[in-house]
Amino acid sequence: MKYSNGLHLLISLTFILINCKQTIHPEGNVTTLKTTKFDSAIYNRGKDTTGFYQVEPFQIDKPEFHNLIIENDALKSSLERQTNHLNSSYFRKQSLNDSIDITRKNLLNTTKILSKFDERDSISLDKFIRQHFNLYRLSGNDSLGNVLFTGYFTPVMKVRSTRDSIYKYPFYKYPGRKKGSALPERSAIDFQNILRGRGLEIAWSDNLFDNFTLQVQGSGIVEFEDKTRKILAYNGKNGYPYTSIGKHLIELGEITKENISLSAIRDWLMTNPHRVREILSINKSYVFFKLREPTPIGAASVPLTADYSVAVDTDIIPMGSTLLAEVPVLDENDKFLKHEYRLLFAQDRGGAIKGTGRVDLYCGIGDRGIKKANSLNHYGRIWLLEARVID
Repeated sequence: MKYSNGLHLLISLTFILINCKQTIHPEGNVTTLKTTKFDSAIYNRGKDTTGFYQVEPFQIDKPEFHNLIIENDALKSSLERQTNHLNSSYFRKQSLNDSIDITRKNLLNTTKILSKFDERDSISLDKFIRQHFNLYRLSGNDSLGNVLFTGYFTPVMKVRSTRDSIYKYPFYKYPGRKKGSALPERSAIDFQNILRGRGLEIAWSDNLFDNFTLQVQGSGIVEFEDKTRKILAYNGKNGYPYTSIGKHLIELGEITKENISLSAIRDWLMTNPHRVREILSINKSYVFFKLREPTPIGAASVPLTADYSVAVDTDIIPMGSTLLAEVPVLDENDKFLKHEYRLLFAQDRGGAIKGTGRVDLYCGIGDRGIKKANSLNHYGRIWLLEARVID
């Protein structure tokens, strides 16, 4: 059954008023409303409206969580990569809120202690985490803990090493710039060919929107005519802020908020080729690339692991953080089904990932990554782990 927004809100509030009781937060400093969790999340793309309100970006919490997903090899490799990053990181300290600082030593101890967990032991990972770590909840975009999970992936794209009549859309390496000068915006690069003839082209595609998509993703695997595969890796940008063309199309009324996705944008552009220049030029930001061996690498300079690596706003979540996440799970129709708990590792950042209300989950390479990333636009919660004991 579907409800109107007003009726849905009335039902939710009635349920809360009948079933809640006022209690004190476990740490004694926050008054919260404890309720039986109403499945309103199903109607709100996973959003939970019954959590406690918090002012700070992070606040200590004792969440109820269970049955953490453990995919042993992927988890261990992610932990090893996280530790390697932290061992070579220049990061020293960052404030989570006015009274809590997190240090590189905190983050390293978190990975070291987690590495000692053995699923053959009698204790579950759930209990192990409760025993060894403090958990700080991210406030989310509503101060109730709701964080929007989106997905990104590593596309595999066929390219050519030289331009021809079909493969005519270039990927550029970083052009460099003189002190005090600005690099051109997207429209000048893509539609006025202002960089052409400077020897900056490193590959050519057959579709300009594919170039745009790969820039938004930050990197991608390309396959040349001789079947050689390389990574087009991030090599800088022109300095303009990122603007979402999906949001712009929603505001124009061309695609509904409920139906927005990468494939929906592609379909719309193919149906409206005369508006490609107008729409793509909305995003003045432009990303440059360099060729590397074909292993997806995040901003932490470690290989990304599907379903474990996450891109974050590093002004909020320190790079190298280990996170407990309530990740949205979708059904075969891409509708919210439930949440699952898993550990995530902050190993990347993205120009569109800003504030306390958004993270980007790495979903993998090629078709598998595209499908999952294209569907994920749902809410869950996130807690940062801090080891209680510092070695």
